Amino acid sequence: MYTGEKIIAICGEIDCDIMVRKKKETDFDWFIDADLSKYSGKWIAIMNKKVIVSSKKLSKYFFDKVNKAKTKGEQPTIAKIPNKGEIRI
Repeated sequence: MYTGEKIIAICGEIDCDIMVRKKKETDFDWFIDADLSKYSGKWIAIMNKKVIVSSKKLSKYFFDKVNKAKTKGEQPTIAKIPNKGEIRI
């Protein structure tokens, strides 16, 4: 998804309109920058920039919670948060 922001620029001797496209932050973008240290060693599912479920294992409970939170056409970001001292690659 992109949102447009209109700016006015000077093009030579005349004014012109330019549409600048800004990328909307995705759940994955949010995940990369978020402090998720409290979920260390756990699997998490993220939707709408929120952790909707966390668990030590990918269990039926985990996926039941994910499926309950999903809306039509929306897919969660699922990731394993490394233990303290491990590096995310």
